Amino acid sequence: MVAVVKQTLQQCTSRDPWLTYTIKVRASHHGKKSPWGETQFSPSSDTVLDPPVLTVSGCGDCLTLSITFPEFIQQVYGQIHYNISWKRAGHSEVGTLFMKSSRVELQYLERGMEYCVRVQAQVNSNSHIPPSELVCAFTSPVAWNPVPAVLSSVAVLLLLGGLALLGLIYAGVLCKIKTHLPHILTSLVGPYSYYCHAPEETAPDRVNIITEGAGASRGSGGGLGHQSEEEEEEEEDGSSSGYGSQVARV
Repeated sequence: MVAVVKQTLQQCTSRDPWLTYTIKVRASHHGKKSPWGETQFSPSSDTVLDPPVLTVSGCGDCLTLSITFPEFIQQVYGQIHYNISWKRAGHSEVGTLFMKSSRVELQYLERGMEYCVRVQAQVNSNSHIPPSELVCAFTSPVAWNPVPAVLSSVAVLLLLGGLALLGLIYAGVLCKIKTHLPHILTSLVGPYSYYCHAPEETAPDRVNIITEGAGASRGSGGGLGHQSEEEEEEEEDGSSSGYGSQVARV
C-alpha cells in the first residue's frame, strides 16, 4: 500500500494533491476474488515521504551540510523546514538548529573532531517524513603553523654554529690568541715573532802580552821595535793613573 500511495502522490502533481481520494483494492486468485476494500487517501497528508539525503563535509572549525529532496516534493509542499541536530562523537550533549535553507553551516566547532548530524524535514500537513541517516564527519584539522618550527630550527643552527666557531678559534684554526711576551724577549725577537734567533758568532780579539825584561828585544826587529815604542808612549801617557801599565802587565 505504501508503494501505491507514493505513486499516487507523483501522479497527482498535475492535479490537486490536496484533495481526498477513495482507493479500492481487492485480491484475486485462480478465479476467486475477494471483496473490495477501500480507503480514503489525501496525497498531501497521507503520503509517506522518503527521508532527506544529507551530506556533511568539514570546513575548518565548522561543518557544511547539504540537504536534498526529490523535486516533486518541493513542487507539492513548497517551503520545507529542517530541524538539524548534531553531537560530538562519544558525547551525549546534543545541539539543535532550525533552518529553512537546504545548505547549512554549523560553526564554532572544535577542530579535528568528529561530529554526527541528523536532519528531520518538516512540511505543511504531512508528518510522515522519517529523519535522515546519522552522518558523521570530521572538522578540518588545526592548520600547521610553520613559524615556530622555523624559528626553533634557526635558533638551534645559530647555537651550533656559534659553538663550532668558538671551538675553531680556541683550537687556533681560524686565528691565534695574542700572548704578551716579557719585555726582555720582545726587545730581542719582536712582539709578533714566534721564532728563536741564535746569537751571531763573533771572532775574539787577539791580545798581545808583553812580559817585563824584554828590553833587549825591543831594539831587534823593526816591527817589534816600532810596536814597543808605541807601547812606551802609551805607558807614559797613562802613567798618572797607572791603568795602562796594569793592563799591559796582565
